[in-house]
Amino acid sequence: MPRPHGKKIYCQVLIDPARYQLIEQQAKREGKRTTGFIREIVYENLEQYVDADLVRKAQESDDTLWEHSVHNRVLGRMKKKAERLAS
Repeated sequence: MPRPHGKKIYCQVLIDPARYQLIEQQAKREGKRTTGFIREIVYENLEQYVDADLVRKAQESDDTLWEHSVHNRVLGRMKKKAERLAS
């Protein structure tokens, strides 16, 4: 069952060992982490099953959420730095 993990959704997928090895080998060849490589495969293939416009809108929404998260982190670091300098 999927569950929240920060701003993302955590879900487990069972992959057969031989095919996982192929994924792992390809990820290494591309210099990527295996989990990130799997995520890319899923996102790239999503348009085969879902309308491309819906996928684009979902990506825009996810990108906006990511930008907001980064912005909040930057603000948090600036606040901490200001607090350290003030004390």
